[in-house]
Amino acid sequence: MPRSMRLWSRARRESPPVRRRCPIEVGLLEGRLLLAGPGDVTAPVTIASLVGTAGQDGFFRSPVTVNFSATDVDDPSNTLTTFASVNGGAVVAENSLVLTGDGTYTVAYFSQDPAGNVEAAKTEVVRIDRTPPTITAAADPTSLFPPNHKPVAVTVTGHVADNLSGVTSTVTYRVVDEYGQFQPTGTAPVDTNGNYRFVVSIPSSRRGQDRDGRQFVIDVTATDSAGNQATTSQTVTVLHDRGNHNGQAGQQADDTGASGTQSADHGDRGKAHNQVNHARGNGGGRGHAKQTAGHATSSPVVIHNGNSGSNGQGHGKSHGNGNGNNGNHGKGHGA
Repeated sequence: MPRSMRLWSRARRESPPVRRRCPIEVGLLEGRLLLAGPGDVTAPVTIASLVGTAGQDGFFRSPVTVNFSATDVDDPSNTLTTFASVNGGAVVAENSLVLTGDGTYTVAYFSQDPAGNVEAAKTEVVRIDRTPPTITAAADPTSLFPPNHKPVAVTVTGHVADNLSGVTSTVTYRVVDEYGQFQPTGTAPVDTNGNYRFVVSIPSSRRGQDRDGRQFVIDVTATDSAGNQATTSQTVTVLHDRGNHNGQAGQQADDTGASGTQSADHGDRGKAHNQVNHARGNGGGRGHAKQTAGHATSSPVVIHNGNSGSNGQGHGKSHGNGNGNNGNHGKGHGA
């Protein structure tokens, strides 16, 4: 064997063996890397819930509590941190916050996990209106007279205002009758300036013994867009006829006249006096006393007085007194 071949053969026998399992080991390493994954790269997800008394048109009519709830596929919830701010203010770590005053609030919030993944900020708009609107009312007229049972048109006008949610397009009204007999209800439109006007017909009647008059209370109620209500009232009174009720039918006194007759002494010729006298009874009735002259023997003067306490007076030659009915008196005068 040539010398060159013997050297090559010897070098080949002395060289270390070559390992040919490298492709299998690389595959195992790649599998381990795939099982380990790239790490936590998922941000949390946060939702906000609102707790309060819901009104109308998206408003709350009470304080509102905003609760935050965060979740993450890689981490338990108690390891997540939620941050929030109100109307662009300072960002603080909060799981909930409370909004109390009237107004519109923009709440921004987000959460972060232990690996540093930060959620994109979200916003929640909260509107609170806890204040009722303001309302005024005026009635014309506020007193009705005479109590003749005829209907009277009463005009009610007023104004409604609300500084936050705004007022609705109508007001409601009801009439509360003291006797519970006439109690209409209805609605009236509110114009763009907040003014309203309506007319209600009220009967001008009352009971005879109702000395403070019959009262009708007109309640007017306004509602704002959040659902808050305010009510104002006006009172219309059917007056009692204190000045004239004693002179009404059935209450007048008997108008029977009273006469007084007087005779002169025997042999004298009495003077003829025809004189009418007046007496007032409780009902304003008048009694009359009439005196005549003539010839007669001496006799007492007779005075007849009117019923119901009338007073009569007669004039003649002699004197006499007489008592009338019901504690009144009459007098006769003579020489």
